[in-house]
Amino acid sequence: MKNKTLAKTLQLFSTSAGASLVVAVMLASPALALSVTSQTTRVPVTTTLSTERLENLRTRGENEITRRIASLNKLITKISTLKRVADSDKNQFTSDIQTEITSLTTLQTKIKADTDFATLRTDVDSVVNSYRIYAVYMPKITIEAAVDAQATAVDALNVMAPKLLIKINEAKSKGKEVTAINTYYFDLINQIAIAQTAFRSGESAVKDLSPEGYPGNKTQIEVGRQYLKSSYEAIKKARQDVKDIISGLKSLGTSTSVTMTITP
Repeated sequence: MKNKTLAKTLQLFSTSAGASLVVAVMLASPALALSVTSQTTRVPVTTTLSTERLENLRTRGENEITRRIASLNKLITKISTLKRVADSDKNQFTSDIQTEITSLTTLQTKIKADTDFATLRTDVDSVVNSYRIYAVYMPKITIEAAVDAQATAVDALNVMAPKLLIKINEAKSKGKEVTAINTYYFDLINQIAIAQTAFRSGESAVKDLSPEGYPGNKTQIEVGRQYLKSSYEAIKKARQDVKDIISGLKSLGTSTSVTMTITP
């Protein structure tokens, strides 16, 4: 009986009229439609999206940790070059940073194994919220390194200034007009003083910063940066004063052995 029914159905499909009739019957009878329609298993769209969100978040967390560890390793190298920081402080900085790297490496392993979105989100957020040594030491050590460079530049200017003054007075004793050159010299001395005060203030602003005080001490980090910016600008003006003095002396026929080796 079933074979006869199937044969009739196939026969009907062989003509357009028959096909229309069968479709109409299938629409009217869901049971019949199911009997001739193949079943397909589909993965819910929500499951696919959830997996994609999970992996995207995991990748973001892993990449952020990798970036931070690389930056911290560079920071350790920078610490060893600091001249104005006591060895005991350098050792403490290095120890704290190594501990941070170890903790971040452990967290990265956990993030790779997380299967729950909420847990993964908490772990990724903790990279920023809980690991404060990176947040404090990165700007603090960077400022300390800038202070070192600016202090070196100011020291060089302080050595250079008296030599230039001797040459200015020498030209004056020969009856040369040095009024304009003296203007540059007085500004040089002024800019040196400004730079020295500024970089020392920047150094003081971050000296006592600790990870425990973050994020409340973020303001001090910005204060330190602003002082260093002021110092940098003063050193740049002082360098220009030196160039103008040397140029002025040469125009008067007075040679000088002073050379520009200042890199703030």
